[in-house]
Amino acid sequence: MLETASQITWRNLPLCELWRKLYRSKRFERFNLQDLSEYVDSHKNQTIQDLLPERIIPEIESTDIYGDEWFETQGLYLIVNLLTYPELLDILPNFLVPEKKNDHLPNKISLQRLTAPLPSKYLIELTNNCNLKCIMCGVGELPYDHSKTISLDAFESLMRNIQTNSDPSKLTFRLNGLGESTILPNFLKYLAIVPQKSHVELVTNLTIVDAEIWETLIRRDALLLVSCDAVGEKFEFIRKGASFPIFTNNLKLLQTLRKKYRKGTVYVIFTCQKENYEDLLDVINLVAEHDLDGLIVNMVKLPDNSWMLFRSNELIGIFKKASTLASRYNLDLKLPDHLETIQLELTYTRPSSAKMCPNPWSEIYIRYNGDVTVCNMLNPYIYGNINYQAFEQIWNGINAQLFRKTINTDARHPYCKNCYYLR
Repeated sequence: MLETASQITWRNLPLCELWRKLYRSKRFERFNLQDLSEYVDSHKNQTIQDLLPERIIPEIESTDIYGDEWFETQGLYLIVNLLTYPELLDILPNFLVPEKKNDHLPNKISLQRLTAPLPSKYLIELTNNCNLKCIMCGVGELPYDHSKTISLDAFESLMRNIQTNSDPSKLTFRLNGLGESTILPNFLKYLAIVPQKSHVELVTNLTIVDAEIWETLIRRDALLLVSCDAVGEKFEFIRKGASFPIFTNNLKLLQTLRKKYRKGTVYVIFTCQKENYEDLLDVINLVAEHDLDGLIVNMVKLPDNSWMLFRSNELIGIFKKASTLASRYNLDLKLPDHLETIQLELTYTRPSSAKMCPNPWSEIYIRYNGDVTVCNMLNPYIYGNINYQAFEQIWNGINAQLFRKTINTDARHPYCKNCYYLR
């Protein structure tokens, strides 16, 4: 457990020591750890005080967020967010402008508030392990790690806490993150803990041979978002370790189960990348063949997406053909409204969150280790950790409020720029 602010002088903590504490705690496993470690390596002998503008630290310490547990519950995340998202350094001073004196803590001031009611959608990463080695994702490249799965007891405790504060019938739970949840031998035990009145969603590669899992999900009237980026050998090339015959057998099973129970919604998520954009029409035909509800085109997120600009005319041409084909099949096709900086105006384009995003006010993503992050697009910004602070405090804590302050401005988090989340 990390020392509290009463045990250390947090402002004088060298960055290399901060990194060691993060590494040992195993509660701060950001998606951009490589970038963060490189930053630490180049600033390792500097202290937090050296790296933050002089005015920031005394202003933080004068507010009502500050106290003995501040560093462990909120400050740790705030400091790393400030160091890796420098736009916040310009926002924070204005954010710390006093709103009023705090009656309970007369020497403190209350912050401006950007609070929100508790979320209606919870995305919970059951495991950070996967059975495939997809070319656009590195999770499956790593060996299976049992510690990267949320325990059944921890999941049950989380569900109990959520139900205590919210009406289950108004909640949606998506049971996945960067891993494949259905590889868990006790996946159905996790599913059984989710309130029966709540709506269930699952993003899955649909490669697990287990009819009971798929039948239970359909009977729960779940929304299944099935990853498929090509057909035949190309499918197996992109999703290394997958079998296309097994995949299509599972599609047929879903088709049968939906007819039997008249429940369940199934969409395909097509991750569009330079290796497969020409395969979109084949996947639409596959969707129609198995009576699925539609297809969502998700543009791959890479450090360099310039290929979309170089091939924009080809992509637009494919999207137009896809619109015509989906219309012929009466399928719901969701296409992005932009390709990086190029705006698209096509029949089937859907508004993205690139310019206006409501998600930080309505949904949350909780990782297997308790880290609370922004949304289902896997932004590395972290609000806090449920193992160290109550969720309600994290949800409306300073890190969450700062993110809401910037999300729909030019200072939005770099990860959010050109976002392809479709609404």
